[in-house]
Amino acid sequence: MRIFYAVHNEWEEDRNLYETLVGMGHEVIPCDWGTPLHETDTLYWQKKEKPRVNGMFLKCVKKAHHEKPIDLFFSYFYSSVVYPETIQEIRRWGILTVNYSCNNIPQFDLVEEIAPYFDFCMVPEEKALDSFHKVGARPVHIQMAANPRYYHPVNCSQEFDAIFLGQCYADRAEMIRFLSDQGIDVRVWGLGWRRRHRVDPFLAKLHLDRKRIKKLLKKLSCWEGWMTLFESNVPLMGKAMQKEDPRFLEGIPLERRGPPLPFDEMVRMYSRSRISLGFLSLYPTPDSARSIKPIRQREFEAPMSGAFYLTEYLPELERYYEIGKEIVCYRDKKELAEKVKYYLSHPEERERIRQAGYARALKEHTWEHRFQELFRLIGVPKKGFRS
Repeated sequence: MRIFYAVHNEWEEDRNLYETLVGMGHEVIPCDWGTPLHETDTLYWQKKEKPRVNGMFLKCVKKAHHEKPIDLFFSYFYSSVVYPETIQEIRRWGILTVNYSCNNIPQFDLVEEIAPYFDFCMVPEEKALDSFHKVGARPVHIQMAANPRYYHPVNCSQEFDAIFLGQCYADRAEMIRFLSDQGIDVRVWGLGWRRRHRVDPFLAKLHLDRKRIKKLLKKLSCWEGWMTLFESNVPLMGKAMQKEDPRFLEGIPLERRGPPLPFDEMVRMYSRSRISLGFLSLYPTPDSARSIKPIRQREFEAPMSGAFYLTEYLPELERYYEIGKEIVCYRDKKELAEKVKYYLSHPEERERIRQAGYARALKEHTWEHRFQELFRLIGVPKKGFRS
């Protein structure tokens, strides 16, 4: 299948998406952006760069389609980057379009404008499907995964009892602090752990185009609007609200808090630890009645990297793992501490679960499995349309 690949490499897209499609034998044509897309929140981008980039982008797709017909247009777009008219034009050329997006529960507004214009939207969060349906989009529920070429066990000694790799927000500091208070040697690496405030202030993330400013002002005109704004921008709002709290990281020794790790070292850390932790909540406290807990990519990256994985319980996880035999789950911080202590003192049981989790992830949770499922659901043959 000939695929035009319009995904800007912000984090792990190339490792997980592009290389998987190529490895499956498809002919993948990456977009030559010619400009960085990391400043799309500015008025200058919206007025000057966005029109220019969309024009350039259409020429790139048209040229590739003229050289040899494109079967599938696969993108990772937000509304701030592309116009609906751009997607409509691509569809008029007879090209099937699929847009992939993550964090759709708290940040659906980032794709709300463009979602209805794609043939399909690839959505990992089951609870976000209704939002897509309400605006007339056609979502396909495809869960996250990991690429075993990059996420794999490393032959090394286990140096740390319990670790967490990820940003500091929501209830994560509270949970880590509780484990530390229970006498557990827990280590963390990621954005925000070395400082007394959370990362990425909410206001710095707003897309300040005209339409978004209008929606923002409307929301701020009443108390209900303020609450809606808070809920739709978690965890960013939660970070901003607590960034000046001097007690934020108290109780977690500085020597146990590290910066983000380079990718190879991050993967290696899963093998260097006896227990790898996962936190799912997007809200500052896990007890909120409106708490949102989507499955993260870590739920597949950690087991595939050979970790013994202990994560927050979510019923949806039972579709992907046998809880207690392939991964272990907890429901509150007390149960978390109890299970950390139990599995630290039962290394043979811990090792059996670790190996079973790795085998399950490798067997069913690679990106190749996900793309095969996507192509089946949208009616695309594995080998493409053309002989």
